Amino acid sequence: MDKKPEQNPEAEAVWREYLTTGGIPEHYHQPWFEWKIWRPLVRHLPNSPRCRVCYYPFEGIGGWLSKSLLGLEPSKMNPQLCNVCERFAKRFRGGTELEITMLFADVRGSTSLAEGIRPMEFSQQMNRFYRAATNVLFATNAFVEKLVHPHPGRGSLLG
Repeated sequence: MDKKPEQNPEAEAVWREYLTTGGIPEHYHQPWFEWKIWRPLVRHLPNSPRCRVCYYPFEGIGGWLSKSLLGLEPSKMNPQLCNVCERFAKRFRGGTELEITMLFADVRGSTSLAEGIRPMEFSQQMNRFYRAATNVLFATNAFVEKLVHPHPGRGSLLG
């Protein structure tokens, strides 16, 4: 008999509130600089790019202030989100049931393309596709977990 994973009620409440309203439940005590009330003010800190969730900047004087005073920097999973927003996601592992969209993309003909050109050319073509695809995904606040493509010489997958 399969046992269902235990659901964390706190994580479920936090995610439902955040994903449906953009806010955090009032009982959750977050650092002052993560409060939603600061978002309109933070938008006035100079320079883009900035986190698409909390609006703290990554570059210029605003980025320097964000990094120096608060330790904010771009997330490793999505450079358009900050590490504080990523930490929030890690703290509240789990989630809630909502409709979402997931994307799995396959580059049609990539194996035959790899067989017909030099490995470096193939790698450049795939990287061009990955850059275009991830730029579109990042612009819509997507997370990219990994990109996988066939190795031009062996037909196996690399992670």
